[in-house]
Amino acid sequence: MSISSPPDSRSPDRYWLASAGAVALLLVLAWLSSGTLAPYGVTSDLAMALAPCGYVVSTDHGHFLGAHLMLDGAPRAMWAWSVVLRRALYPLLSFPFVKGLGFELGGFLFNLLATAAAAFSFLAFLRRRAGERATAWTGLLLACYPGIHYWIGLPYCYAAIVPASLLIVMALWRLEELDASRGRTVLGLALSIGVLFLAYDLMPFFAPAAVVVTWRRTRRPWLVAAVTALLLLPTVAWLTAMSTIYGVAVINDNSSLYGTVLRAWLSPVDLGAWWRLLADAPHGLLVNFLASNFFALPLLWLALLAVAGGGQSRRLLDFEVVVLLATLGLWALNNLAPPYPGKWQLRGDFIPRLYQPVFAVMLTSMARALQRTEASQQPGRRWGARGAVVAAALAGAAVVAGPWLFQGYTSQVYAAFYRHAAPEVMGRNLDVVGRRPLGFCRLRR
Repeated sequence: MSISSPPDSRSPDRYWLASAGAVALLLVLAWLSSGTLAPYGVTSDLAMALAPCGYVVSTDHGHFLGAHLMLDGAPRAMWAWSVVLRRALYPLLSFPFVKGLGFELGGFLFNLLATAAAAFSFLAFLRRRAGERATAWTGLLLACYPGIHYWIGLPYCYAAIVPASLLIVMALWRLEELDASRGRTVLGLALSIGVLFLAYDLMPFFAPAAVVVTWRRTRRPWLVAAVTALLLLPTVAWLTAMSTIYGVAVINDNSSLYGTVLRAWLSPVDLGAWWRLLADAPHGLLVNFLASNFFALPLLWLALLAVAGGGQSRRLLDFEVVVLLATLGLWALNNLAPPYPGKWQLRGDFIPRLYQPVFAVMLTSMARALQRTEASQQPGRRWGARGAVVAAALAGAAVVAGPWLFQGYTSQVYAAFYRHAAPEVMGRNLDVVGRRPLGFCRLRR
């Protein structure tokens, strides 16, 4: 049984042109988010400018470089202190680029290729399930999505969040289409998702969906158990290798934060302090929902689900519902926890970026909503949806263009996504280093 839809009657040439145009626009905006304009670097008050060109990187640059040094066989003292070694897929895949072209340039070129390939694959996948018109509009949204461009300019594993999330939701959707007789395909999809979990900490968002969908589609306990094991296997294998082969502790200052939150739930509670935190939770939920995906995308998602209706297809598929619930559960775990010590607090409006991966199911559900509006006999409904998509895409593109045109807007949006510095820091940094994408080296005096 398949829940996919046939392509609509739009010309295939126009579809490929629209998809190629979306990917080309994505790459142009990505380039405009590189060099001194790399948002993750330039929005930090601890940003560093690297010689000789003065391009900006994050203060954590050495942690990400350490993962590549480890794979390259460098002395242990040069990389063992890195806190991101558990995210192995990005350094493994980008290693040939980094080895041949250097860490910064090679990593950026890998980011471009990986993101473009994932975006093109995602649009081709959508075409068979949501039709060509809806896919073209979704491609415009993806190209202008600031969640790509915030990370893509720097050679860090964060740049894998968007490509990996897109590939995972494709696998989940395919999993939901399968019937009970396709056990071998189910296992292959589960292992693929498990490998993608090595890109970033994506397991809490997507693993529950793989398990639930497998159960609902097959009702086979042994298959559910096998899927669960395969989802975990790559992570367990890599963590074991880190400990036994590389001699690196699995728990570090970064990964221990999650244990701190869990322990808070099991510790004696200051009820007064906890109540004050809980009173702020509704506002925090709203801020995290909107800021985690740069405001325009979540608002468009709500609007399209409301106006598109269900018709003969569901507004949300099973995997989308479970991903949304898992994201909400993760937010509740972090934000409703009793007080816990430490500078880094995974609550409030400090770090909405944690919940970014939910964008992927927003895109899949919006694509089907757009398919329904495109099929509508009401021109106002169809053009209203198109206008909303264009407005959201322009809002995203304006964030990328902000260093030149809308600096105050961009700095506020990026600071809401990840408040690791005051919004005005971005402008101060740009005034010092200039506004130069990769390829425009600072001229020597």
